[in-house]
Amino acid sequence: MRINLERFEEKICPEPNTGCWLWTAGTFSTGYGASYHDGKMLKAHRASYELYCGKIPNEMCILHKCDTPPCVNPDHLYLGTSQENRDDKMLKNRQARHKLTSDMVVDIRKKYKDNSRYQWELAIEYNVSQALISCIVTNRIWRFT
Repeated sequence: MRINLERFEEKICPEPNTGCWLWTAGTFSTGYGASYHDGKMLKAHRASYELYCGKIPNEMCILHKCDTPPCVNPDHLYLGTSQENRDDKMLKNRQARHKLTSDMVVDIRKKYKDNSRYQWELAIEYNVSQALISCIVTNRIWRFT
């Protein structure tokens, strides 16, 4: 994939206190920058790594030293495995934790089944992601025996 450096740099705003280069264009719900190149979506920090550091080996992740999702400063990015990424999240207490009870899950499914709430409404009500609500209402997680 060919990434246009000039176009990429137009969407960066340096933050003088931290040294982060903040992505000013579109973002994913996670806060990571969304960058389009050759008609394909790419996380902006991955695009930055490819532009300034080189090709990302297959199956490798790009981790942040600064823990700022919209940061694309290549000095704040480094290669890591999926396991290293998971370990980094746990070490820095960034692993998502959902505090739903069994009763809440039953309530979520009932409200969704009764067509009284959309998934996004349930996500707001229970302070979780819409993706988690989707997994709950489709029985991909929280299966009861």
